[in-house]
Amino acid sequence: VIYCLIYILIDGIMGGLLGMVAVCISRWVDSRFSAIMVPFVLYVVVGVVLSEQDLGGWSLYGIVNPIQNALVLWYQPILVFMTVIMVSVIITIMYSKKRDIL
Repeated sequence: VIYCLIYILIDGIMGGLLGMVAVCISRWVDSRFSAIMVPFVLYVVVGVVLSEQDLGGWSLYGIVNPIQNALVLWYQPILVFMTVIMVSVIITIMYSKKRDIL
């Protein structure tokens, strides 16, 4: 049960990260469909490319897969999540300064 709860938590964090990436991308795309599909396509493409290079532990696909097809060390998910969070927050802050509501 603890194993399942940990992977539910990891999947929830990953879903939030993809949502943050969609918010960042929505600045440059015109349709809602593109804003939602671009993070998903990046998720799949990066997962395939890193799996082919035997670096599956560094892709989000390898991290959130409970079947564990790739060896994921404890620090890899933390570094990947923190990197995506930092890049998304920095991009959002940079482009939000120019669009002041008041």
